[in-house]
Amino acid sequence: MLDLSLLDRDLSELSASDLETTDERLAKVMGLSAADRFAEAAEAAQALFEAGVYDLRVTGPFLFGVYLEKGMEIIPEILGVLVRILSSSYSVWGPQPKKQIHADNMLKWLLSTILRDFRMHETGQDDVWKQWNSGSEFTIAERQGLKMIPELQERVVHQLGNAKSLPYLLQLESMLRKMEISAQSTRPRIGKGRDDFLSVKLGGVEPPPSSDEGSGDSEASSSGEESNDADSSSNSQSSSSSGSSSPSSESSPSTSSTPSSSSGSSASSSPSSSSGSSSSQGSTDEAASQSSSPSSTSSGGDSQSSEDSKSDEESDEKARAEAEEQAAKEREEEERAARAAEVAAIQAEEQASEAEPSGKGARTISIPENEPFRQLRRKLAAFQKLVTSGDHERAAIVAQDLLHTLDHFDPRLYLPTMFRKFFRVLSLVGNDLTPHMTERTDLSYKAMLQLYQVDLDYFVRGSVGKRK
Repeated sequence: MLDLSLLDRDLSELSASDLETTDERLAKVMGLSAADRFAEAAEAAQALFEAGVYDLRVTGPFLFGVYLEKGMEIIPEILGVLVRILSSSYSVWGPQPKKQIHADNMLKWLLSTILRDFRMHETGQDDVWKQWNSGSEFTIAERQGLKMIPELQERVVHQLGNAKSLPYLLQLESMLRKMEISAQSTRPRIGKGRDDFLSVKLGGVEPPPSSDEGSGDSEASSSGEESNDADSSSNSQSSSSSGSSSPSSESSPSTSSTPSSSSGSSASSSPSSSSGSSSSQGSTDEAASQSSSPSSTSSGGDSQSSEDSKSDEESDEKARAEAEEQAAKEREEEERAARAAEVAAIQAEEQASEAEPSGKGARTISIPENEPFRQLRRKLAAFQKLVTSGDHERAAIVAQDLLHTLDHFDPRLYLPTMFRKFFRVLSLVGNDLTPHMTERTDLSYKAMLQLYQVDLDYFVRGSVGKRK
């Protein structure tokens, strides 16, 4: 198991010791690292640290091995170790000859290798990447790492000057910030007043109960209700039938007991029996209609219940869709606000040499010199010396090399700090610019292109107060 505390401590009291280039221990670490056997390389490097040998050339493989063993949450501690190496402990670390170059190479290799692993998980969208981008303890590590990066950047500039590792440190900062923003966008927001909205923010709606169980329960309930309805309707029907027949039976004796002649009796009894017969027929029809009504009522109730259930499902789906759409809009707005804040922070870093001149006249700026730019200046000076000394053969070789350099001149190679801010901002707003970078033929856009060519100041002033 790798022990990061071997480096995460004050080493200033120790004496520096250089590791020979031909040392087998150094060759072992380098060989294992080149073969991508990082765990074994880290263990071999740890053996050197335990022996009191602190060499920058084996530090990169060791720290990357720690990252692979502990995971992304160890990034802040690794950055803290790098700050300590470039601060109080810097004098202890070897090799002493070309120490700045070795330190820069170590940082460049370590940061680029970590970034490569980050991008591998991002491309695969695996479980590790989803954990890093979730609202969990990984967010704390991302924030702590972001806090450490400015301090490390300051130490790199102070100890190593215009180091080649700086762009990789800025890329790591951008990657951690992107993961932090993603984690914040997936965090649930309490207090919206909708349960379905909260469930969507938490990762999905709870699944409905099993269809078999639900159908069995509903069928049992439905049959029970229909049975009860049938019993109650039959009871009401029998009571209604007995109630309607009693008046008919009572009217018959009163009619027969009335004193009259035989003809009058038969005449009076005929209407009475006719009336009783029609009354009996009416009550029979009424009973039949009542006996048929429960089934029709039950059928209509089932149909209405099915329509209500379908309507409720459609309402739930519509509510879920609206909640998801609202959540997506909020995430997009948060990401846009975070990008805008980061762009503003980058632009606030403007130095005096980058500001527009307040008055007219010549202007001088100072740009940090990197190795390609220094070599270019040396070749220009060598050409002048050779021409002055009359050695045209050597001067021609230098001139041919310089002409080739000019034909393939890449300002990003010779003036990286001048373009650093441009690429940092472009990486944040590039997706917003893409729709406007397609080829257009309208006259207004062509006029803007011409204005950009002839008057840059007026072109920029024309956007003041303009809102997207």
